[in-house]
Amino acid sequence: MATSRYNEVRIELANLGELFQAPDPDPFSGRPHAESGVDRILNVVRPRRRGAISATIVLPASERAPDLEVRTRAALEDYCNVLMGMIDNNKASLRQEGIGDTTKWALMA
Repeated sequence: MATSRYNEVRIELANLGELFQAPDPDPFSGRPHAESGVDRILNVVRPRRRGAISATIVLPASERAPDLEVRTRAALEDYCNVLMGMIDNNKASLRQEGIGDTTKWALMA
């Protein structure tokens, strides 16, 4: 029986807004990060093998709400869907450019 591998990541955020928008860096507060929470997660998992990501997002108690997990999952799913669409679009554009260049070179030969 195969076991699934998770890329486990744990990040601490001052508020949920930091998940998608980079905060201003503040090394004096012990929070020197100048990138969004999503970027921090991706920077940890990109060099690793492919697989599912298990991310633990730690927020101060004042930022927690009963529906927080549901809203966060939905926001991350929307974000990933938009990002995957952009990547697919970029791949298709690059493919078309490559085909166009190949045709041009074939006609010149």
